[in-house]
Amino acid sequence: MSSEFQQETLSIEKSSSRYRWLGELSHAKTMQWLSRSHVMIISSIMEGGAHVVSEAIAIGIPIIASDIPGNRGLLGDTYPGYYPVGDRVALSQLLTRAESDLAFYQKLIKAISARKKITLPELEQSSIQKLLKSLVN
Repeated sequence: MSSEFQQETLSIEKSSSRYRWLGELSHAKTMQWLSRSHVMIISSIMEGGAHVVSEAIAIGIPIIASDIPGNRGLLGDTYPGYYPVGDRVALSQLLTRAESDLAFYQKLIKAISARKKITLPELEQSSIQKLLKSLVN
């Protein structure tokens, strides 16, 4: 972690009781934190967050996501938790809405629940088998 980033995280941590930088964690520790969370932010500006998005879907954690093709591919075009890439105000508004609007939060949960099937091991195995068959034929 760069010293500039470290200074910024410490500054935010001091000014907000709701923010805590955990640093680099093992996968198991990360999953523990994620499973106890109420919402996950995926703020990618380009592809690269698919694994953590899939894990959040699998355990039913609502996601506030940057509007990029990779997130849309996993969450679907009608998912209600997108914000424009890099738009901190829109991100803040969605987080506030998820916290204060129970109907919206439940809509996020319902949308995530509807996507859980994409994380089933059987579906992945079937997809891999179909791919292999198409390559062999």
